[in-house]
Amino acid sequence: MFKKQKSLIGLDIGTHTAKAIELTQFGREFVITAYAQSDIVADGSKADAIVDMLQGHVFRTRQVATS
Repeated sequence: MFKKQKSLIGLDIGTHTAKAIELTQFGREFVITAYAQSDIVADGSKADAIVDMLQGHVFRTRQVATS
């Protein structure tokens, strides 16, 4: 009757920006359910930028794939 929705966050860590997109599977289709982007500043770390980005947006899953 009600199936559990499968979601995954794709995380792209670049030299100047970090981007995250959440894909959720509805039946046979995948839908973008969240997106966030954060600039990586020279005096901050990449980890700080990622934490700020993920805490500031609504992501429903903790499953992450990185590139």
